[in-house]
Amino acid sequence: MLGTSADDVRARARAFAARLEQAGSGLSLAIVDGVSATGGGAAPTVEIPTALLRVTHPARDAQRLAEALRAGEPAVVARVAEGALLLDLRTVAPDEEEALAAALLRAAGAAGAAG
Repeated sequence: MLGTSADDVRARARAFAARLEQAGSGLSLAIVDGVSATGGGAAPTVEIPTALLRVTHPARDAQRLAEALRAGEPAVVARVAEGALLLDLRTVAPDEEEALAAALLRAAGAAGAAG
């Protein structure tokens, strides 16, 4: 997945966002430019251009949304920056997208219920 182009990640992110919007998630979604950081080892500082899904919710701040995702099943770990949750679909296999969408919808529902 490291070899996937930023344009391909952006296309996946757009399709994923459209799926969430059709589901009536209540989430605000945008695609923004970003970087994927490779792990440690031989190239710990290499950054790869990517497209990120920027997620916000009107009833819960990004940190609480991230906590709800980490506590869910499956657990989802996302970045939080500048008041938003950031997801890099470069790190999500296509066959994992359905589980990620369900996790986000649950977190959004919990956000609406918790206020």
